[in-house]
Amino acid sequence: MNLALVLGATSQTPYICIAVSLVVLALVLAAVLVPRKEKQRTPQELQALKNVPESAMKQARKLIREGTPGYATRLLHETSGIPLVDAEAYVGAFKAAELGKLSLGEALTVELACEVREHLWRHERLKAAELVAARTGAPQPEAVRLVELLTSTKDNQGWVARKPLPEALSAEDLHQIREVALSGNKLEAIRLYRALTGAGVKEAKDYVEALEKQ
Repeated sequence: MNLALVLGATSQTPYICIAVSLVVLALVLAAVLVPRKEKQRTPQELQALKNVPESAMKQARKLIREGTPGYATRLLHETSGIPLVDAEAYVGAFKAAELGKLSLGEALTVELACEVREHLWRHERLKAAELVAARTGAPQPEAVRLVELLTSTKDNQGWVARKPLPEALSAEDLHQIREVALSGNKLEAIRLYRALTGAGVKEAKDYVEALEKQ
């Protein structure tokens, strides 16, 4: 065996490892950062989402309230023939409505939950809230709160659920506050939140800091 070739291959091994590591890192980042896209549904799949029996959703809601959301997901999947991921979207949306004590929970459908999820995958929070309000007839603040809960981290989800509903705020107002907060202008975001809601300094500060952690 040619000693020079062996030494050359050995010397290149660290560079190969680094190159492979960079490729793997790039793939992971792409999977995390690139918005997920919903595959094109067949007409049969779309019809299945629209035709989930109310009796199945009622039983699923009962299971969720009993603390067994996994059973609720399986029930919807098996009785309606919808994909597990769509059943999970409904269960997640209803859980969020229950956590926030929102009246719109009973009006949620599997089809609506899936459409909201797709808007959130595209980072379209405002459109998601508008869709919820239009389809359920819920007050705009409740629709906004549902979206907040669906996009909250586990660390601040409980706080989002407990804080008073921003009755004075529209989805556009909340979107504006979020944009200001994420632009790095924390003090302006706090001032804007207080001006629009009449909230105290602490509540406004907590709200803006929760936005920054998302």
